[in-house]
Amino acid sequence: KSEFALFAIISQAVTMIMLAEMGARSAASRLLIDSLAKGRDSYEKTWTATVFVFGCQALVMFLLVLGMIPLLGVFFEFNESQLAMARKIFLAVGVVRTGGYLFSVFPTALFAGQKLKEVNIVSLYGTAVQLITFGVAIWQGAGLWAYPIALLLSQVVNTGLQIRKTMQSGLIGRVGRDTVDWAHITTLFLLGVDVFVASLF
Repeated sequence: KSEFALFAIISQAVTMIMLAEMGARSAASRLLIDSLAKGRDSYEKTWTATVFVFGCQALVMFLLVLGMIPLLGVFFEFNESQLAMARKIFLAVGVVRTGGYLFSVFPTALFAGQKLKEVNIVSLYGTAVQLITFGVAIWQGAGLWAYPIALLLSQVVNTGLQIRKTMQSGLIGRVGRDTVDWAHITTLFLLGVDVFVASLF
């Protein structure tokens, strides 16, 4: 029961931190779709803006994870051993989820390119890997560590396949000085905020 409670608390806390995404994925997908219709130059500027915004938000999420670790004992009632375990698991899950958000730029591009079948297939593979790994880890006595271990392996499989599919579809844009356009970055960020605010109401 105590391990289940820790798992629930950690999952809830990490999920709250992931709200720092602020609608960027939906906004990026929409802008990438629009830019595909305008030509490669426009797409590469939007791709660069997407990579930049996702990178900045992933950094913010990681800093929130680090900032939250000392506060776990303040917000939740843990004994000393539970608190030590909760901090380690929280950091591990937070790092994996933050990395997952950073690399979600690839499935976002696949959505923009209308490659829904590829996204769904990759998601199924990732889910299967996570469930199998979680079951094996629990069977081997990993306890709470089964969750971050399964999450990490699933993320590695997902990301690898997503990058491969995105490359095959020609949806990975070039990133360079000439593709940096602050107007695209600002538009993406503001549209993401609009989507986030609209989702609250």
